[in-house]
Amino acid sequence: MFSAYTQSDFFLCKIKSFDDANYFINQIYEDEYDTEDDNTSTGRMAVFFEDNSNPNAVYNIPAEFDLKQNYPNPFNPSATIRYSIANSELVKMSVYDISGREVLNLVSEFKNAGSYSVKFNGTNFASGVYFYRIEAGKFVQTRSMILVK
Repeated sequence: MFSAYTQSDFFLCKIKSFDDANYFINQIYEDEYDTEDDNTSTGRMAVFFEDNSNPNAVYNIPAEFDLKQNYPNPFNPSATIRYSIANSELVKMSVYDISGREVLNLVSEFKNAGSYSVKFNGTNFASGVYFYRIEAGKFVQTRSMILVK
């Protein structure tokens, strides 16, 4: 039904079942905290589940939370902001002006683990530096973007 692919800096392998994926992930986790210094893993991995009944469906489960730099930057009039959620969480993402005042709420909803993107349309905003901030559980990160008209 499902197969999984795991990827780190050193390897890519095919896993045929969830049990195999669980075993593989546990091995990586144990290696990360290995006290015998024979760790061969990087500690970073992504797991991709492919639904064999639907060859076009691929489910990306991020290994960590991440907020990417918007693109393009500088931008006019819109920018795309990508982010990854490692666990299902309530996600809030807002845009702030240079004085720290919230000018727009981009996301405010429960999200399942996965990778997402949202568009910021700056048509009704003045040129300048803006900040976007994501809060998802204990993960909080802020980045800046420049609107040039």
